Amino acid sequence: MKLNLRNLAFTLALATSLTASAADSQRIGSVDTSQWRGFNLLEKFTANRNAPFLEDDFRWIAELGFNFVRLPLDYRCYTEPNHWLQFREEVLRQIDQAVQFGNQYNIHVCSARPMCATKTGTATNSTARCSNCSSSTSSIEPTPSEPAS
Repeated sequence: MKLNLRNLAFTLALATSLTASAADSQRIGSVDTSQWRGFNLLEKFTANRNAPFLEDDFRWIAELGFNFVRLPLDYRCYTEPNHWLQFREEVLRQIDQAVQFGNQYNIHVCSARPMCATKTGTATNSTARCSNCSSSTSSIEPTPSEPAS
């Protein structure tokens, strides 16, 4: 297998998850977020990349036993150049698709931007916080609040 950044990221995340302990427990409401293990998916981290999210990534993450992905989003990926209040529907559909992949593979999907999703997997612009995610930002919340034991 050829070593690339994705393989390195999986290896580092696996090593980190194996060293976690019960002392790492952090509760937000009734949710123990220390049980979430996963990855940042960087397809829309910078405007230069702006690629669609891949179903294979979600499948591999689930097969490896992880249950969380974060989608750090650069607003320039989903807005029109020089018109940051005009959203690009095609890119928003790609974000919706990532939420649907999360639902399909039972992976919690969180966004670092102020966007929320309903349980049906539709992303909407919102300033409200999801009850099971971040205390400081809103998130995409497609899956049950706690992973299966």
